[in-house]
Amino acid sequence: MFREYTYGIKGVKFSADGNTIVSISCNDICSIWDVRSEKALQYLEGHCDTINDAQFSSDGQVIVSCSDDKTIRLWDVKTGNQQKVLQGHSYGVTSAQFAPNGHLIVSGSRDKTIRIWDIVSGKDIKTMTGHFQCVTQVTYSPDGQTIASSSDDGTVGIWDVHSFQRICELKLYSQSVRTVQFSPDGLFIISCTSDNKIRICDLKSQKVVLKLEGHSRYLNGARIFPCDQIIASCSSDNTVRLWDTKSGQEIETLDGHSGCVTGIDISPDGAIIASCSDDQTIRLWKW
Repeated sequence: MFREYTYGIKGVKFSADGNTIVSISCNDICSIWDVRSEKALQYLEGHCDTINDAQFSSDGQVIVSCSDDKTIRLWDVKTGNQQKVLQGHSYGVTSAQFAPNGHLIVSGSRDKTIRIWDIVSGKDIKTMTGHFQCVTQVTYSPDGQTIASSSDDGTVGIWDVHSFQRICELKLYSQSVRTVQFSPDGLFIISCTSDNKIRICDLKSQKVVLKLEGHSRYLNGARIFPCDQIIASCSSDNTVRLWDTKSGQEIETLDGHSGCVTGIDISPDGAIIASCSDDQTIRLWKW
């Protein structure tokens, strides 16, 4: 168990090799942790408002973070030094992710836009519009050819990375869509909505093929395992739950946090679940 002193933790992500974790906390700092020793390696300080997302580059050398201070920042993992500040969004940045090729970043914002950034120049090379409320999350497909975006407007958009056009809009939700993720094969979308349900949508038919229900309070995140057979979710009901993606049945409930479970991630080998909470801890669950 990792303890983040006196601050709640909002999010957690593994590095590609599974050896380190980056967390974001309520004191506007990103922390880098060694998984084996459970010790903090670096603290990344520079944002001046709430940090909403952070993740490693595929080579594990850089972290991208984004904040309500309207910026996206790049950090050197080894030194903890800030490398670049990307500016252009007019409101808080809710989500940022590296492209699989490592050359670009996609971001989503409360300004209702999605932006593509060149890492070398730090410049905004394209702004995509279409959502009419806050963009809550953005993510690249596994092959890097499309981007999925979720929004408080109750839709998920699928965008072509070459034309920058929205090629599909999933209007399947009557509630805010909080998170979005592609399945490992890129054929399905997994989303969390504010009605406490996880939905799995087939991109070809554009239909919801499975709903996962069981959390009693607000859903804060869901991640699919690399094997494509299990989804882990976290909620303000203080639990992590595991679900079978074929039957939709709950497999197990993981209890241990004493506060809202605010974020979750799966190690690249699928052997460990990391969860974080308002109770100021990160917990690792071996699966």
